[in-house]
Amino acid sequence: MAPNGDASSPSKPDTSSEIFDPFGLGYTSFHAMENYLEDTKKPAADDEGSSTRSPKPPPPLTRLAAVKKDSPPRNTRISSPLPPRIVVKLGIHEEVSSMAKSGLEHDDGTSDVSVEGTVYAQVQSSDATKNIPFRLSATTSDGHTLPFQGNRDYVSSPASPPATPSASHLVQINKSEVTSVDVGKYSVTEEIQYMPLLIERKVSVSGSVCRVAVQVRSKLTNAGDLEDFTIAVAVPERVNANTVRVIHGDGVWDPLKRTIKWKVTRLPKGQSFMIAAQAELWAPVSAAEKKTVRFPVLLRCSSSSDQVSSVKFYASESEGHPAAISVSTYHSFRLLHRLT
Repeated sequence: MAPNGDASSPSKPDTSSEIFDPFGLGYTSFHAMENYLEDTKKPAADDEGSSTRSPKPPPPLTRLAAVKKDSPPRNTRISSPLPPRIVVKLGIHEEVSSMAKSGLEHDDGTSDVSVEGTVYAQVQSSDATKNIPFRLSATTSDGHTLPFQGNRDYVSSPASPPATPSASHLVQINKSEVTSVDVGKYSVTEEIQYMPLLIERKVSVSGSVCRVAVQVRSKLTNAGDLEDFTIAVAVPERVNANTVRVIHGDGVWDPLKRTIKWKVTRLPKGQSFMIAAQAELWAPVSAAEKKTVRFPVLLRCSSSSDQVSSVKFYASESEGHPAAISVSTYHSFRLLHRLT
């Protein structure tokens, strides 16, 4: 190896500026330390031909210069903090009043539906001091703007009427609110072809004896079971009230209201049940008059998993409030359905 300072020797990298010395122990020159290590490997003969020699002291240490507190370390990238993460849970509850289209004997067709809905929201934020506001928007299948009345305690309406069917609102829920809160209500009227349940009514007349049967089916595509059924069948005036008899199901006849009422606790999705009653007419009817013998049906039920209307709500990041948002939506309804 060429002696130190020889122009023919390859240049050595100057790593003094990259020295890592967090404990302040100091460092020595790269070249000096390398020469020292090379010298210790060479055997040297003294005057008597001996191959031993006294060890050479290592080069002196040099203290590192102090690093200024206001200057970042070299080759260090300063990254911006990640946005907070929030979990938004939306609860959509609908009070539904519906009626089968006139002339439809089988209630698997279109129904006129009126919905009064309530939107509940719960926010869980990774920010320990506050909840980040989010943007709430809604759409309908027919492309109309959804009339939404926000709760002023939590919702700020848009500055101008929305030009699109998606009405957007800023929702701010305080950190102190640990449960779901009512953030607004909406109203919508629609024609719905496929209800969560199907009702089929059959009336048969033989001479002066008439029978009515009602079958209720829960759609297989429902998210959950239907619950708390109450079915009331009205008995027309041409029927002799003293002859009314329940022949299927645990129905109760009320002669004062002229109704037969059944109650069913639960109907699993995809399944059905049937109720039936029999009575005598005051007088026999002709073949043409048999179609005029009708038993109106009124049905109530509820669901904690499904929705009737086509309204969809979305929660998204609000401008000026960056956040990583995840949303889960839960539906429920209470239905009053009429079959005239």
